[in-house]
Amino acid sequence: MLPLLVLAMSASAASQQEVVLVDRYVRVGDLAVAPEHADEVVAQLSSHTTSMELDVVSAERLLRNRFPGLHFRLRFDTTIRLSVVRAELVQRGACFAASSDLSAKEHITSRNTEQVACIDQKPSEALAYDRELQVPLAKAFIPAGTYLGSLRPAARRTLPKGQRMTLRFSSGPIIVEREVVTLQPGLPDQKVFAVAEDGEVMAARLAPNDMEGSR
Repeated sequence: MLPLLVLAMSASAASQQEVVLVDRYVRVGDLAVAPEHADEVVAQLSSHTTSMELDVVSAERLLRNRFPGLHFRLRFDTTIRLSVVRAELVQRGACFAASSDLSAKEHITSRNTEQVACIDQKPSEALAYDRELQVPLAKAFIPAGTYLGSLRPAARRTLPKGQRMTLRFSSGPIIVEREVVTLQPGLPDQKVFAVAEDGEVMAARLAPNDMEGSR
């Protein structure tokens, strides 16, 4: 059985989106889709706080102040929370190592890591960060047993781009199912874009408990 997408056809109250920062700096890539400027800093969290709320107007102002002549497409359309892990939470016993071989572009999750004691050793240089999903990933092959240092693995398995899925839309007693292919990676209960065989592109939500047995 193909994993399931639920078509989002009506507006509903969604939980506030959270963007986990890699440090206290807010970068263009945290707010907007702009690969060529993704690492440019536009703001910084105060040392006295670990989170802040940012609405659409404020986000656009930050980007406009940094790049007056450019227009960016935001990653969100509502107020979001920007947060950073407290330094005191990243301490001895909160570090990780790869529990299996990690291929290039594979996301770092609770399934392919194991918690180890933090040691005085530089983490693998093959580590990177997926700003779209807000989870760490391997930018190159990482062998099992490699020390990854202090990071926050994704709690759930990620859905890859190009995954064949079943999209289900219900209207009253009528249920319609279509086979689609995802156009971007995603996490359970997160919206992703998918394309049907006739070329129609739709925004849909990945069923929250479907990843466990997907194939």
